Amino acid sequence: MENATTEPALGDASSALLEGRWDVPDPVLYVVICIVFAIMIRAFQCAHKAIVMPHEHGEHGEHGEHGESLASKSWWKRFLIALCGFRYDEVADYWFPFLIGFAEVAFYPVLMVTGHLEVIGAWLLIKTAGSWNLWQKRPSAYNRFLVLNLLNLAIAYFALRHLVRLTS
Repeated sequence: MENATTEPALGDASSALLEGRWDVPDPVLYVVICIVFAIMIRAFQCAHKAIVMPHEHGEHGEHGEHGESLASKSWWKRFLIALCGFRYDEVADYWFPFLIGFAEVAFYPVLMVTGHLEVIGAWLLIKTAGSWNLWQKRPSAYNRFLVLNLLNLAIAYFALRHLVRLTS
């Protein structure tokens, strides 16, 4: 009779997510670090939005309370409008990208340590496909999306992955 096949080390890691065999030694610190990184990414996103607003929305874009277009505002005002996330329907995102970015920065290291890279890939595929029409209309938004996803992955891999550990 043949011996039962033994599970490779990666198999142990891939079952660790579902079985809860991973740990973050200081969860409060981990969440605070994730929030700080998510805020930094939000600031980068809004800075880029402020740069491209005149090109994406032009003079015929949405106007403010004094009839002033987004394109005619200073970079700093456009940055604050983008950062606020609740004014001007054309750029309002209601901080959803921040919440999604925070979740990605928090969960990607766990998925990396437990060997669930396919979950990250599937999530990125869903995010990309879900906004395909927007990417065709606004290439700068697509490029911003790519850069922000690369930032999330880099932060998860280089800065946060070592804070998550497999347990027995």
